[in-house]
Amino acid sequence: MHGEEVAACIVTTAGVAETDETANSICRFCLDRLAYYKAPGWIYFVDALPATATNKVRKRDLETLTGDTNIARFDFRPLKGTWRTSSSSPARPKT
Repeated sequence: MHGEEVAACIVTTAGVAETDETANSICRFCLDRLAYYKAPGWIYFVDALPATATNKVRKRDLETLTGDTNIARFDFRPLKGTWRTSSSSPARPKT
């Protein structure tokens, strides 16, 4: 969480650029498949996620990662504000 906003920390593979285009496609992917409030408003590209001795993600340390000014970060809160449900989805009938 970034305050009370969902944030995604992404570790890219070799050959994937940490650009606005990559972050935008990740955000669009999430908005198309997740509930609005579950989609990330912030996307951070990091070298590695903090891990425990058993190689599990150390979630409490993710917040320190998002405060690092040396990592690529993208703010998608304005994009989320323009998101609308697809018109191709059938409306749910009232009961």
